[in-house]
Amino acid sequence: MIKFANFKLLQSINNTMAAEGLDWRLEKIQRGKNMWSHVLLRNMTGDEQNAHVMLYIDTESNILYPVINVNGADKFDYLRTKVLDQEGVTELSESEYEEIGEKNHDHCRLYKIDTSKFTSCGYTYDWVMTVIEHIKKLLKVMQGVLY
Repeated sequence: MIKFANFKLLQSINNTMAAEGLDWRLEKIQRGKNMWSHVLLRNMTGDEQNAHVMLYIDTESNILYPVINVNGADKFDYLRTKVLDQEGVTELSESEYEEIGEKNHDHCRLYKIDTSKFTSCGYTYDWVMTVIEHIKKLLKVMQGVLY
């Protein structure tokens, strides 16, 4: 059940993603904590379903978590290896997994470049643009993985 959602923030993210030409889909509240969404990079091989950029959104605390999500099943180990082979990519720590609300590493593995957490800096537009620039870095990594 959604108890609270900052629709103004979600609209700002939506407008900025559209203006930047990013294919963004808001999904749902994840385990009662964060909303999660996909930023899609399509290559029509099916791999984009198992390795993609996600944006977790804590609308209550105004925190955005852009990460790379890869299916945790053994048969997708080749995708996880390709992601980790990209420069600057590391897996999230246990505390970062818990903060985002993902606890089952068998279900999915999350990866970051530098940081996975962006807290509001006061001006929503500047903050969202900082996150969008980081998402673009993650999408460049995914280009190396999917193509």
